[in-house]
Amino acid sequence: FQETGILTQENFESIRLHKEPMYIKEVLSLLQKTGMLTQQNFESVLCQDATDIERFLSSLHKVEILTQKNFEHVRSHPDLKNISHILKFIQKAEILTQENFEHVLSEQEITPLKLSLYYLQEAGMLTQENFEHVLSEQEITPIALSLRYFQEAGMLTQENFEHVLRHREPVCIVFSLRYFQETGILTQENFESIRLHEKPICIERTLSFLDKAGILTQENFEGVVSHTKLETVHRIQKLVQEAGLLTQQNFESIRLCP
Repeated sequence: FQETGILTQENFESIRLHKEPMYIKEVLSLLQKTGMLTQQNFESVLCQDATDIERFLSSLHKVEILTQKNFEHVRSHPDLKNISHILKFIQKAEILTQENFEHVLSEQEITPLKLSLYYLQEAGMLTQENFEHVLSEQEITPIALSLRYFQEAGMLTQENFEHVLRHREPVCIVFSLRYFQETGILTQENFESIRLHEKPICIERTLSFLDKAGILTQENFEGVVSHTKLETVHRIQKLVQEAGLLTQQNFESIRLCP
Protein backbone atom coordinates (compact mmCIF):
# COMPACT_ATOMS: atom_id res chain seq x y z
CA PHE A 1 0.00 0.00 0.00
CA GLN A 2 2.74 2.44 0.93
CA GLU A 3 4.62 1.81 -2.33
CA THR A 4 1.49 2.45 -4.38
CA GLY A 5 0.26 5.40 -2.35
CA ILE A 6 -2.99 3.86 -1.12
CA LEU A 7 -2.06 3.25 2.53
CA THR A 8 -4.99 4.68 4.46
CA GLN A 9 -6.64 3.80 7.76
CA GLU A 10 -9.74 2.69 5.89
CA ASN A 11 -7.80 0.28 3.64
CA PHE A 12 -5.88 -1.06 6.62
CA GLU A 13 -9.14 -1.77 8.45
CA SER A 14 -10.57 -3.48 5.36
CA ILE A 15 -7.69 -5.95 5.36
CA ARG A 16 -7.59 -6.38 9.14
CA LEU A 17 -11.28 -7.26 9.29
CA HIS A 18 -11.37 -9.40 6.15
CA LYS A 19 -12.54 -12.99 6.70
CA GLU A 20 -9.76 -14.36 4.45
CA PRO A 21 -6.70 -12.18 5.18
CA MET A 22 -4.16 -14.70 3.82
CA TYR A 23 -5.84 -14.88 0.42
CA ILE A 24 -6.19 -11.11 0.31
CA LYS A 25 -2.47 -10.84 1.02
CA GLU A 26 -1.72 -13.11 -1.95
CA VAL A 27 -4.09 -11.14 -4.18
CA LEU A 28 -2.48 -7.83 -3.26
CA SER A 29 0.98 -9.31 -3.81
CA LEU A 30 0.06 -10.48 -7.32
CA LEU A 31 -1.47 -7.11 -8.19
CA GLN A 32 1.60 -5.30 -6.84
CA LYS A 33 4.00 -7.51 -8.84
CA THR A 34 2.22 -6.64 -12.07
CA GLY A 35 1.84 -2.92 -11.31
CA MET A 36 -1.93 -3.26 -10.95
CA LEU A 37 -2.37 -2.45 -7.26
CA THR A 38 -4.60 0.60 -7.46
CA GLN A 39 -7.34 1.84 -5.18
CA GLN A 40 -9.95 0.83 -7.73
CA ASN A 41 -8.59 -2.71 -8.09
CA PHE A 42 -8.24 -3.05 -4.33
CA GLU A 43 -11.87 -2.10 -3.82
CA SER A 44 -13.02 -4.45 -6.58
CA VAL A 45 -11.32 -7.51 -5.05
CA LEU A 46 -12.86 -6.78 -1.66
CA CYS A 47 -16.29 -7.29 -3.24
CA GLN A 48 -15.42 -10.81 -4.46
CA ASP A 49 -14.54 -14.13 -2.88
CA ALA A 50 -10.83 -13.85 -2.14
CA THR A 51 -10.11 -17.53 -2.93
CA ASP A 52 -11.65 -17.19 -6.39
CA ILE A 53 -9.72 -13.98 -7.05
CA GLU A 54 -6.43 -15.51 -5.90
CA ARG A 55 -7.05 -18.65 -7.99
CA PHE A 56 -7.52 -16.85 -11.29
CA LEU A 57 -4.86 -14.20 -10.64
CA SER A 58 -2.20 -16.80 -9.86
CA SER A 59 -3.18 -18.84 -12.94
CA LEU A 60 -2.89 -15.86 -15.26
CA HIS A 61 0.30 -14.65 -13.59
CA LYS A 62 2.06 -18.01 -14.01
CA VAL A 63 1.66 -17.85 -17.79
CA GLU A 64 2.33 -14.11 -17.97
CA ILE A 65 -1.07 -12.98 -19.20
CA LEU A 66 -2.15 -11.12 -16.07
CA THR A 67 -3.08 -7.73 -17.49
CA GLN A 68 -5.56 -5.09 -16.39
CA LYS A 69 -7.85 -6.00 -19.26
CA ASN A 70 -7.83 -9.72 -18.44
CA PHE A 71 -8.26 -8.96 -14.76
CA GLU A 72 -11.38 -6.92 -15.47
CA HIS A 73 -12.79 -9.57 -17.83
CA VAL A 74 -12.61 -12.28 -15.19
CA ARG A 75 -13.53 -10.12 -12.20
CA SER A 76 -16.73 -8.97 -13.86
CA HIS A 77 -17.75 -12.43 -15.10
CA PRO A 78 -21.10 -13.57 -13.62
CA ASP A 79 -19.65 -16.99 -12.76
CA LEU A 80 -16.31 -16.05 -11.26
CA LYS A 81 -15.95 -19.21 -9.15
CA ASN A 82 -16.26 -21.66 -12.05
CA ILE A 83 -14.16 -19.49 -14.35
CA SER A 84 -11.37 -19.42 -11.78
CA HIS A 85 -11.46 -23.21 -11.50
CA ILE A 86 -11.37 -23.63 -15.29
CA LEU A 87 -8.33 -21.35 -15.57
CA LYS A 88 -6.60 -23.33 -12.82
CA PHE A 89 -7.32 -26.63 -14.61
CA ILE A 90 -5.93 -25.51 -17.96
CA GLN A 91 -2.99 -23.75 -16.32
CA LYS A 92 -2.01 -26.98 -14.56
CA ALA A 93 -2.38 -28.81 -17.88
CA GLU A 94 -0.03 -26.23 -19.44
CA ILE A 95 -2.54 -25.11 -22.06
CA LEU A 96 -3.52 -21.72 -20.62
CA THR A 97 -2.87 -19.19 -23.37
CA GLN A 98 -4.45 -15.88 -24.22
CA GLU A 99 -6.41 -17.57 -26.99
CA ASN A 100 -7.73 -20.33 -24.73
CA PHE A 101 -8.49 -17.76 -22.05
CA GLU A 102 -10.69 -15.87 -24.49
CA HIS A 103 -12.40 -19.09 -25.60
CA VAL A 104 -13.31 -19.83 -21.98
CA LEU A 105 -14.73 -16.36 -21.40
CA SER A 106 -16.92 -16.60 -24.51
CA GLU A 107 -18.40 -19.98 -23.51
CA GLN A 108 -22.03 -19.97 -22.33
CA GLU A 109 -22.09 -23.38 -20.60
CA ILE A 110 -19.56 -22.58 -17.89
CA THR A 111 -20.57 -25.18 -15.30
CA PRO A 112 -20.60 -28.13 -17.77
CA LEU A 113 -17.27 -26.90 -19.15
CA LYS A 114 -15.75 -26.85 -15.67
CA LEU A 115 -17.02 -30.37 -14.94
CA SER A 116 -15.77 -31.70 -18.28
CA LEU A 117 -12.30 -30.28 -17.73
CA TYR A 118 -12.26 -31.54 -14.14
CA TYR A 119 -12.96 -35.15 -15.19
CA LEU A 120 -10.47 -34.94 -18.05
CA GLN A 121 -7.84 -33.60 -15.66
CA GLU A 122 -8.51 -36.34 -13.13
CA ALA A 123 -8.02 -38.95 -15.86
CA GLY A 124 -4.84 -37.31 -17.16
CA MET A 125 -6.61 -36.49 -20.41
CA LEU A 126 -6.74 -32.69 -20.33
CA THR A 127 -4.86 -31.85 -23.51
CA GLN A 128 -5.20 -29.05 -26.00
CA GLU A 129 -6.91 -31.40 -28.42
CA ASN A 130 -9.48 -32.59 -25.87
CA PHE A 131 -10.01 -29.02 -24.66
CA GLU A 132 -10.89 -28.05 -28.23
CA HIS A 133 -13.12 -31.12 -28.60
CA VAL A 134 -15.21 -30.04 -25.62
CA LEU A 135 -15.47 -26.42 -26.73
CA SER A 136 -16.50 -27.43 -30.24
CA GLU A 137 -19.61 -29.25 -29.02
CA GLN A 138 -22.95 -27.48 -29.50
CA GLU A 139 -23.99 -28.76 -26.08
CA ILE A 140 -21.34 -29.44 -23.44
CA THR A 141 -23.72 -30.83 -20.79
CA PRO A 142 -24.01 -34.32 -22.40
CA ILE A 143 -20.22 -34.50 -22.62
CA ALA A 144 -19.83 -33.55 -18.95
CA LEU A 145 -22.36 -36.18 -17.91
CA SER A 146 -20.79 -38.94 -20.01
CA LEU A 147 -17.37 -38.16 -18.51
CA ARG A 148 -18.88 -38.30 -15.04
CA TYR A 149 -20.54 -41.69 -15.61
CA PHE A 150 -17.37 -43.12 -17.17
CA GLN A 151 -15.26 -41.81 -14.32
CA GLU A 152 -17.56 -43.25 -11.65
CA ALA A 153 -17.48 -46.64 -13.37
CA GLY A 154 -13.71 -46.62 -13.89
CA MET A 155 -14.20 -46.47 -17.65
CA LEU A 156 -12.94 -42.99 -18.53
CA THR A 157 -10.51 -43.53 -21.39
CA GLN A 158 -9.59 -41.52 -24.44
CA GLU A 159 -11.27 -44.12 -26.62
CA ASN A 160 -14.61 -44.00 -24.77
CA PHE A 161 -14.51 -40.20 -24.71
CA GLU A 162 -14.07 -40.10 -28.48
CA HIS A 163 -16.80 -42.69 -29.00
CA VAL A 164 -19.31 -40.32 -27.37
CA LEU A 165 -18.00 -37.30 -29.28
CA ARG A 166 -18.36 -39.06 -32.62
CA HIS A 167 -21.65 -40.83 -32.02
CA ARG A 168 -24.59 -39.74 -34.18
CA GLU A 169 -26.89 -39.71 -31.10
CA PRO A 170 -24.70 -38.61 -28.18
CA VAL A 171 -27.63 -37.54 -25.99
CA CYS A 172 -29.19 -41.01 -26.20
CA ILE A 173 -25.86 -42.54 -25.28
CA VAL A 174 -25.57 -40.28 -22.23
CA PHE A 175 -29.06 -41.11 -20.98
CA SER A 176 -28.35 -44.82 -21.44
CA LEU A 177 -25.13 -44.44 -19.45
CA ARG A 178 -27.11 -42.76 -16.68
CA TYR A 179 -29.63 -45.62 -16.50
CA PHE A 180 -26.78 -48.13 -16.39
CA GLN A 181 -24.91 -46.20 -13.72
CA GLU A 182 -27.96 -45.77 -11.49
CA THR A 183 -28.73 -49.50 -11.61
CA GLY A 184 -25.15 -50.68 -11.28
CA ILE A 185 -24.79 -52.29 -14.70
CA LEU A 186 -22.52 -49.79 -16.45
CA THR A 187 -19.82 -51.94 -18.01
CA GLN A 188 -17.67 -51.64 -21.09
CA GLU A 189 -19.58 -54.46 -22.71
CA ASN A 190 -22.97 -52.79 -22.14
CA PHE A 191 -21.62 -49.47 -23.41
CA GLU A 192 -20.39 -51.16 -26.58
CA SER A 193 -23.80 -52.78 -27.03
CA ILE A 194 -25.64 -49.45 -27.12
CA ARG A 195 -22.87 -47.61 -28.96
CA LEU A 196 -22.89 -50.06 -31.82
CA HIS A 197 -26.65 -50.62 -31.92
CA GLU A 198 -28.38 -49.49 -35.10
CA LYS A 199 -31.30 -48.01 -33.15
CA PRO A 200 -29.82 -46.12 -30.17
CA ILE A 201 -32.87 -43.88 -29.70
CA CYS A 202 -35.18 -46.86 -29.43
CA ILE A 203 -32.78 -48.55 -26.99
CA GLU A 204 -32.57 -45.48 -24.78
CA ARG A 205 -36.35 -45.03 -24.60
CA THR A 206 -36.86 -48.70 -23.82
CA LEU A 207 -34.30 -48.47 -21.03
CA SER A 208 -36.08 -45.42 -19.65
CA PHE A 209 -39.34 -47.40 -19.32
CA LEU A 210 -37.56 -50.24 -17.55
CA ASP A 211 -35.81 -47.78 -15.27
CA LYS A 212 -39.05 -46.02 -14.31
CA ALA A 213 -40.66 -49.38 -13.55
CA GLY A 214 -37.66 -50.39 -11.42
CA ILE A 215 -36.90 -53.46 -13.51
CA LEU A 216 -33.78 -52.42 -15.39
CA THR A 217 -31.49 -55.40 -14.81
CA GLN A 218 -28.67 -56.92 -16.79
CA GLU A 219 -30.91 -59.76 -17.91
CA ASN A 220 -33.69 -57.43 -19.05
CA PHE A 221 -31.21 -55.20 -20.88
CA GLU A 222 -29.83 -58.18 -22.76
CA GLY A 223 -33.37 -59.21 -23.64
CA VAL A 224 -34.00 -55.76 -25.13
CA VAL A 225 -30.73 -55.13 -26.94
CA SER A 226 -30.78 -58.49 -28.71
CA HIS A 227 -34.45 -58.37 -29.72
CA THR A 228 -35.02 -58.60 -33.45
CA LYS A 229 -38.18 -56.48 -33.29
CA LEU A 230 -37.08 -53.78 -30.88
CA GLU A 231 -39.42 -51.11 -32.24
CA THR A 232 -42.45 -53.35 -31.66
CA VAL A 233 -41.30 -54.11 -28.13
CA HIS A 234 -40.77 -50.39 -27.53
CA ARG A 235 -44.25 -49.41 -28.74
CA ILE A 236 -46.03 -52.05 -26.63
CA GLN A 237 -43.85 -51.29 -23.62
CA LYS A 238 -44.66 -47.59 -23.91
CA LEU A 239 -48.41 -48.25 -23.82
CA VAL A 240 -48.11 -50.64 -20.88
CA GLN A 241 -45.83 -48.25 -18.96
CA GLU A 242 -48.19 -45.30 -19.49
CA ALA A 243 -51.03 -47.42 -18.07
CA GLY A 244 -48.91 -48.16 -15.01
CA LEU A 245 -48.80 -51.86 -15.79
CA LEU A 246 -45.14 -52.40 -16.62
CA THR A 247 -44.05 -55.20 -14.29
CA GLN A 248 -41.44 -57.92 -14.69
CA GLN A 249 -44.11 -60.41 -15.62
CA ASN A 250 -45.67 -58.14 -18.23
CA PHE A 251 -42.25 -57.25 -19.59
CA GLU A 252 -41.51 -60.95 -20.08
CA SER A 253 -44.74 -61.31 -22.03
CA ILE A 254 -43.89 -58.30 -24.22
CA ARG A 255 -40.36 -59.54 -24.85
CA LEU A 256 -41.63 -62.92 -25.98
CA CYS A 257 -43.95 -61.39 -28.56
CA PRO A 258 -43.17 -62.79 -32.02
